[in-house]
Formats: sequence, structure tokens, C-alpha cells
Amino acid sequence: MKSLNLSIVTIIGIVAVVSFGMFILLIPHTSERLRIATPQDSNFGEIAVNPVTDKVYVCNNLIGFVYVLDGHTNKTLNKIPMGGLPQDVVVNPMTNKIYVVISSYPRPLADNAVAVIDGVTDTIIKNINIADMGKKPPEMIFNALQGGKTYKIWPVQIAVNPMTNRIYVSDWNYGDGGITVIDGRTDQVIDTIIGLGGGSYGIGVNPNTDRIYVNNVQYGYKKPYQIAVIDGATDKILTNVTIGLRGPHGVSTIPGPSIATLAVNPSTDLIYADCAGCITSDENRSRDWMTVINGTTDSVVNTIPLSVLNIAINTNNNTVYATLGVDPITLYTGSFRVAVIDGQTNKVINYLESDKVDSSVAVNPTNGDIYVTGNYLGKGSVYNFER
Repeated sequence: MKSLNLSIVTIIGIVAVVSFGMFILLIPHTSERLRIATPQDSNFGEIAVNPVTDKVYVCNNLIGFVYVLDGHTNKTLNKIPMGGLPQDVVVNPMTNKIYVVISSYPRPLADNAVAVIDGVTDTIIKNINIADMGKKPPEMIFNALQGGKTYKIWPVQIAVNPMTNRIYVSDWNYGDGGITVIDGRTDQVIDTIIGLGGGSYGIGVNPNTDRIYVNNVQYGYKKPYQIAVIDGATDKILTNVTIGLRGPHGVSTIPGPSIATLAVNPSTDLIYADCAGCITSDENRSRDWMTVINGTTDSVVNTIPLSVLNIAINTNNNTVYATLGVDPITLYTGSFRVAVIDGQTNKVINYLESDKVDSSVAVNPTNGDIYVTGNYLGKGSVYNFER
């Protein structure tokens, strides 16, 4: 049994913090339901932590802001208007720059971009136009959603190698996604990696080996779900690791945190990737699992039967945290739990519990604090499970 302090932070309006002792069991039970007034239009998504400054950056992908929290006080420091919908956020602690993916969807006239934020002033210092990537992918047409509007590029996820100061942006695209490579010294696009064989989504970097890992989804029954392994020195694809086959229901065709997420533990050289709507070669019913890949051998070494939305890793204690698409206890879609996984055994050892459907998770490896964004019935909160 483990005792944690759970702090809930209201991001918009008055900041309210509620702290109390909470005992978490393998099947957790909360004796008191949490109640907190939050705006009805909140929708908190991806989250990132700067372990050096102890600042937390939270995307609101409904109204187009990134919120900056003080990780020590859990108070809102700033609210940064992005001029579009922030899809993902990553921090380079070496340069104290924050990179935010801005997607045009569902605003066809907006530009896809990566916003660069100065971590000292919490202001945007540059917008990198992803159209500059020079890539000519197949068109994406959403007749039902946008009246036949055509989208050629849809950036969704972002990762950084703090050692080489390069930033990698994945492009979700029917048929053939790609990766945009940005030089963090100039904040300019320097390369585009194409030919990954599917819509590129989850992305992670091992700075120790300078390898980039991309979760790619192909369309079509029994098409392979593959993790592309890329050499950061040459931007060349080294190999593809198959983690499953697309089932009859497959994965959602609309990008979101519920599909194809990925995280890398550079300390153990293990890669954790979601396989959503997957089957093995002798199955006909789709299911979800988390795949564990050995980065040294580029081979699958384990699978964990979880439906995963988002993954974060504490590299200091080798603990993996995953928000869940299907609750492992109730089997309902949408979970109020975060799975805690022992990185040595790759077994679920605990669950953290909130009062909203958990979306994304981030961890500060310096102090062990875990941050989770949760949304329910139009209300959003950020939870800090303090160590």
C-alpha cells in the first residue's frame, strides 16, 4: 500500500488547490469523491515538465492555449495563446526552450506550425511553419468532417534530443506519414524523413544512442503496425519493428492521444509503444496492448495487456506510467486510473486514481512528481501526484 498526496489544480480563473492523503491499492478506492469548479469549455491534453525549472506545460487543445504551472506551488504562472490548437508539447531542459505542435485541424485556414517558447519569459519567440518541410505527401480528405476540405500535412507529436538539440515532429497522414527534423540552434527545418509506411504518430528519442522511434499505423485489415527506428546522425530508417497487425476494427482514423503513443527509457534502452485495435496473425478480434521493445536488438521482448492513451517514464527509478483508454477494472471506455508499471518486470504494480477520465501523463524525474490531465463532461483538471 502506498500513500500519495493528490493535488488538483484549476487552470483557468481562480486557482484552487485541494490536498489530502490518499491510499492507493492495486484496485484503488477513494473514500471521498473530489469536487472542484472548473470551466465548462476546458479540454486539457498533452503535458510536459521541465525538471530543471520545475515548470509544467499543459496544452488546452479546445481553446488554443498552453498553461504554465509552477510545479512547486501548483499555481498557474502564465497562459500562452498559441494562435491554433496545441497538439503536443516537449521541453528541451538543456536550452530551456519549449516546443509546441500547432495543428490546423479543425481550422482549415490556419497554418500547421511548431511554436517555440522561451522558458524564461514564457513567450513565443518563433513559429516554425511546417509547410517549409518540403514534403509532398498524399492528400488527406475528410469529406464527412470538413466538407471535402483537403489537408496535406497534419503534425501531431513531438520529441527532442537534448544532446544533439534536434526536434522531431511526426506527421499523421493516410498512406505515408513523415518526420520533420528541426535544428534547435536555429529553430529551422533541416530535413524531412519520409517513406515510413503509414501514418506517423507516437515518437520518442533515445539521446544516448541517438535513435528516433516512430509508431506508424497502416490502413487495411492485417496491415502491420510498425515502429520505425531512425538513425539521428543520418536521418535514415534503419529498420521497422512489427508490434502487431491491424484488426477488423483497427485504430481511429482521427489523430488523438488514444492512438499509437510511444515513449523511450534511455536508461534501460527500452521502448514502450501502444498497439491499438491490433491482432496477432491467428486472431480476428481486435484488442489493445502495450509493446516493449529492446532498443539494442530492435526486437519485441514483452507485451502488457493495457489499452494505453499516453505514456511517461521516470528514468531515475525505472517506473512507467500510462493513462488508459479502457479501464482495466470496469472495462469501460475511458479510465479514471493511471497504471504504474515496474520497468524491470514490466508488470502493473499499482494504479493512481483521479475523478476524471485521464488523458495524458508526465513525470518530473528529479522529484518524482506525476502530472495527469483529466477531462470529464466538459470539465478539465490537472492532477499532481506528489511524492
